[in-house]
Amino acid sequence: MGVHDLYTIQGRSDAPGRILGQPDFATALAQNNVIFRIPTPVFSLGLVEATPDQALIDNLNSTAKARAALGIAGSFNTSGNNGTIACFAWKAQNKSLFVFSGEAYNVEMGVANELFLNERSAVPGCVFNAAPEDRTHAVNEWRYHRHCL
Repeated sequence: MGVHDLYTIQGRSDAPGRILGQPDFATALAQNNVIFRIPTPVFSLGLVEATPDQALIDNLNSTAKARAALGIAGSFNTSGNNGTIACFAWKAQNKSLFVFSGEAYNVEMGVANELFLNERSAVPGCVFNAAPEDRTHAVNEWRYHRHCL
């Protein structure tokens, strides 16, 4: 089960004639299948992202005895692509903040972007804008710094 939309484009002036019903939240609530998510704060996570995997592994190993005495156990989530430690998102499934932010923007807000090019709910006839909806606006740093050489 995925994240459901709270709102649809039904009734918007730029989406004439679209009828997109809401998910059946009453039934989902009755089945205890609803959770309200709190946005993950990302303050200072650049420091986490900059921490080498080996430092995390060394820390885990150095505290193994103390954690075991307290009944604390666990392991790292790793990327299926390259085996590196993933630290970000609800289930620590993303390797980088860049991927995490792209996924969150698509899943939580429904905004297509450079990492998640498709609309979350691309109902035929209901996609009214070009995808991706958001793009990185990169700046050529060389252009701004070459005068300093």
